[in-house]
Amino acid sequence: MKKNYFNPLPKHIPQKLYDAYVLAEYIVEKPFFLEIKVNQNNHQFNDYLNKNNYTSWGFITAWNPYSKELPLTENKKRNQELLKELEEQNYTYLDGEGRGDNWSEKSFLVFDISKKDIIQLAKKHQQNAVLFGNINEEAQLVFCIE
Repeated sequence: MKKNYFNPLPKHIPQKLYDAYVLAEYIVEKPFFLEIKVNQNNHQFNDYLNKNNYTSWGFITAWNPYSKELPLTENKKRNQELLKELEEQNYTYLDGEGRGDNWSEKSFLVFDISKKDIIQLAKKHQQNAVLFGNINEEAQLVFCIE
């Protein structure tokens, strides 16, 4: 896979990890099935955003800080802390999951969050990257570390 020259790859992110992020499926199963892919525009999702007057979104997890695998109990605890923050800040969200060939991470699809705010949350929860998008635009892989 080619490097994404529009969003430079941080020096300490191995190409294999970058490829895993890009090739992953970012899924929501309820209240409807939705699959988000990096650098793709999902028309079904855009219709949902438009119908609900959402203009932006982010896909985030607190699992596996800096892509270092943690035990399930620790990952659940970390996501509960992230969920508490989302609720305290009155964000609307859906439960989601990032899935790769040999991994999955429980996540949240957050509506009407700014790029700045999703990056700030990701940094706080020690994430390498998040997905971010605006209505009618492709999903962006956004690195949160330098």
